[in-house]
Amino acid sequence: MRVQRCDGFSLMEVLVTVVVVAIALLGMAGLQFTGLKASSEAHEYTLASQLAQDIMERIQANSDARDSYYPVELDPDSALAAPKDCTVSGCAPQEMAAYDLWQWYDLLSRGAPLLPQGKLAISAVPGVAGTRVFTATIFWGQGDDNSKKRYAFTFEI
Repeated sequence: MRVQRCDGFSLMEVLVTVVVVAIALLGMAGLQFTGLKASSEAHEYTLASQLAQDIMERIQANSDARDSYYPVELDPDSALAAPKDCTVSGCAPQEMAAYDLWQWYDLLSRGAPLLPQGKLAISAVPGVAGTRVFTATIFWGQGDDNSKKRYAFTFEI
């Protein structure tokens, strides 16, 4: 009588394979999460860069009232009243500065804010030959200003 040998996998081999595959899938899920987080942070930094450039371009376009733009700190809790609407009628340079800052405040506080807990701080120091060196710093995220993410943009007018 001949003994037939059965080929196949034992239960232990199957369990080891399941564990190895599960660990590999968990690793892939972790990589996916890390990639999504990095993408979200890159998007936030891009928005901060665009917003900082926007306020600096507004200051440059209204350089007659450049001193009206600083020192400023705007966050969603700021109590800023709506100024004269400069899109409907002409405005004096100081009115335009107030309108620019209000539009920025509107971006930070109404509806779905572009950056979570966003804050804008504008400062200026004397530059060369009567110019001013402006710095627009944008903070966002949780915590105080020291622990929040930040983007600073410096511009001389």
